[in-house]
Amino acid sequence: MKITLLYLGIILTLNFPSSAQNKRICLVGSSTSYGYGVPADSSYAGRIKNFYKTAGVLDTLYNIAVPGIDCYIGMPTSFVPPPGRNAPNPQFNITRAIHFDPKPDVIIVNFPSNNYQWMPYAEIIFCLQTMKDSANAAGIACYITTTQPRDDFNPAGGERQRLKDLELLIKQNFGNWALNFWEDIVQDPPIIIKPQFALGDNVHLNPAGHAMLANIVLQKNILFAEIGNRWTGVKNEDWADAANWITNKVPVPTEAVVIPSGRPHYPIIQADVAIKKLTCEDGATLTVGSNHVVQIISDGE
Repeated sequence: MKITLLYLGIILTLNFPSSAQNKRICLVGSSTSYGYGVPADSSYAGRIKNFYKTAGVLDTLYNIAVPGIDCYIGMPTSFVPPPGRNAPNPQFNITRAIHFDPKPDVIIVNFPSNNYQWMPYAEIIFCLQTMKDSANAAGIACYITTTQPRDDFNPAGGERQRLKDLELLIKQNFGNWALNFWEDIVQDPPIIIKPQFALGDNVHLNPAGHAMLANIVLQKNILFAEIGNRWTGVKNEDWADAANWITNKVPVPTEAVVIPSGRPHYPIIQADVAIKKLTCEDGATLTVGSNHVVQIISDGE
């Protein structure tokens, strides 16, 4: 099913499967996803909800974002934070998001700046990756937004530059699963919110800024991306060992498979395998034993 709509002056043509009904989205994050300072229907959350409802493909948008929280608060309930860090809050975290009933098809994780002026980069990426892995393990697609500019961050102390650095790191780490909430919003130099998108409090976006974010989400066509199965390689090199996969299941012919970079072990296949799609990120390897075949099964889409 193809739907073409004029949205905020942009013609969006999205291809939806004919069975695309009763989809659900969940937002996890802080004030941007909460919609701080703008009417509900002018927030990016309200805009994507209205768009997908109009298209007839969305049942529910769960929004558990709350102003002022950071990425540690969004971590799984079982996570024990290091000293001096916030503990996960089960009212607002990824654990709650994945346990909604009916569960969401897509989760957007949006922690764009709170406490990033001092928090180590590695900790931030670790938190975001953990939340994404938790969603993927539950069979839920998960997108991670980049940082967003803040005028109240100190330029002399390098705080604004940290947000810029993190924007790049998030894009590098999450690839196609990153939502770029930086590029169209920032005025650089001096690394501030573009005046036409600023709410006026040096932190948040106005309705025009939220409209820009909504366009970014909609153009990603988030409801119909392939989730697939992701290699972790945490145990060994055996493709057939379920412990090496994020879903704790060996891929089946209907699944897309991603072999990411930076794994402790890379897969070796010692039997014939059939999967829907295979993606090897830069630096990742896949070894197929002699006399064995990897069959890529197209669904005709």
